[in-house]
Amino acid sequence: GIGDRVVALPLGSATRHALQVGASGELFFIETVGQRSFDSFGGAGELKRWTLAKREAKTLARGVDAFALSADGKRILY
Repeated sequence: GIGDRVVALPLGSATRHALQVGASGELFFIETVGQRSFDSFGGAGELKRWTLAKREAKTLARGVDAFALSADGKRILY
């Protein structure tokens, strides 16, 4: 069933926005820590990549307002 296809993301407590799917098994997002209001959705934060293989998030850059992925999800512009 669906329970076999759902994966919980163990990312802790922070605000995440701009979630995008990258290459197979990758998620990209901007994370803001310490801001839990609507203000955090428009501000700069840490650009992170979460991989299904390692099941952990890695910080790629800090102070990022927005980013874009290439069509194949292998290149990122921020």
